[in-house]
Amino acid sequence: MLDNLGICKGAGNILADIRIGSDIMTIQKIGRYFYTMINDRVILKAKSEKNLITKVQPVLSVIIKKMAKRAQLDAVRWKPVDKNYTEMIDKVLKGIDKDLKKVEIFVLKVKPDEIQDNKTIGYQASKSNIIDRLENYKQDLKNLAEVIENIRHASQVLLKIDLDKTIWGSKNVMNIFNNIKLSFNELPFEKADYYLENSGNNVSKLQFLLYNKVVSEHIKDVVSKIIKNFSLLKSFISELIQRLHKLYVIDDAFKTHMEYPATWFLDNSVFMDFLFEYENLINYLIKLAHVETTIIEPLFVKKLTGV
Repeated sequence: MLDNLGICKGAGNILADIRIGSDIMTIQKIGRYFYTMINDRVILKAKSEKNLITKVQPVLSVIIKKMAKRAQLDAVRWKPVDKNYTEMIDKVLKGIDKDLKKVEIFVLKVKPDEIQDNKTIGYQASKSNIIDRLENYKQDLKNLAEVIENIRHASQVLLKIDLDKTIWGSKNVMNIFNNIKLSFNELPFEKADYYLENSGNNVSKLQFLLYNKVVSEHIKDVVSKIIKNFSLLKSFISELIQRLHKLYVIDDAFKTHMEYPATWFLDNSVFMDFLFEYENLINYLIKLAHVETTIIEPLFVKKLTGV
């Protein structure tokens, strides 16, 4: 029988056993229905033998080819289990080996503007250690989130400093600082937070799918979201750095415009905290370029005609 997640909890009448790499696909008859399962998870259901041959077979052929491509196989092996259904199973699986001979893998670099094109995920996890790399990327995202939160706090503290006009003696300095305060907002931080969280969630989903070798129609969507979020994250980090640069050079601006002969115009500890986090943010922007080469680009391969 099946539970509410479509997981087989009891033995059905197994009609075919198909081994694809480390995955096991079975075609089973449970009650009056025919189920196609991968590692005991139902993926297809047919109400009759005719339905299994005419409607399920074309879809099943594509799924098996995709699984074989992931496992880097050029053929799959199956065996009928129930002799009463041998002829039917032969009809269902006929020709799949022949089609598999045409499967090739092309690894391409991907650009952000190509994400919407016809591409499909490259299941070369074991070869490229992509699962381990994804774990490292997820940790990078967590660390980056901490850096962004730290620089948000450091910026807020810095911008709360009130300049005494009588002490500073320069309207230019007051105007510069006030303009920065007015132009500073939380939007870039909030956007960065959103894409960091979204990226982390989708990386976890992809890790699960790859680790458990789950065939899912959603896997392309998950990878597309990772790529999109990565591209947007780079953009927002760049925007954030540009916005914060005004604060990064604010002390130089004070020295240029101030009439008061001081050598430091802001609280030293507050300003140094900000400088430290700002440079951390720049380091992460540089690191994202490495992530793009080692993690993001290998996720996509060229879509094959007819596959």
